[in-house]
Amino acid sequence: MTMLVFTFVLLVGSSLQELLPLIVRGQATFWMVGKAFLLLTPFVFAFALPMAMLTSTVLTFERFSGDQELTAARASGISLMSLSAPILLLGLSRHHPIKRRLLSGIWLTACTYPIVVLVLPFVSQSRVIFLSVAETFAPLAECLLFWSAFGKETRWRDFGVIVVANLASFLIGTLIFTD
Repeated sequence: MTMLVFTFVLLVGSSLQELLPLIVRGQATFWMVGKAFLLLTPFVFAFALPMAMLTSTVLTFERFSGDQELTAARASGISLMSLSAPILLLGLSRHHPIKRRLLSGIWLTACTYPIVVLVLPFVSQSRVIFLSVAETFAPLAECLLFWSAFGKETRWRDFGVIVVANLASFLIGTLIFTD
């Protein structure tokens, strides 16, 4: 559903401003406009899919928090890493083996977590500054680590998924620890 909404908004927003004057002047028919929308749809999917993935991930974890499912998961011993692992499993490019997709969340978090938790709190006492630095450092460091480990096998999509998983993990942590 989210994908359809973003596709519709992007299609209407980008093409209607150019097509509407043509329709008003009678230079284009509604059939031509419909055909233009159909031809632009694959191009718009490239932009709508990442936005839909991020939005649906945030909405899912927000719903988990609202229904106290995150608190129940935390009480039963489920870690934040295991909650964000499916994002990496489904989001990372298919050319990566399934083991790499599963273990990358643990490996990347293990590399950046000590710095975010042990070092950054001493840098600034302000929570806003800490969160700004941590949520800039962690995704960038994890993308750099992933690229340095897998080099030419890395795709831009992988970087986007790492950032989304990191932000989802941050959101889950914020929702859990502020309840």
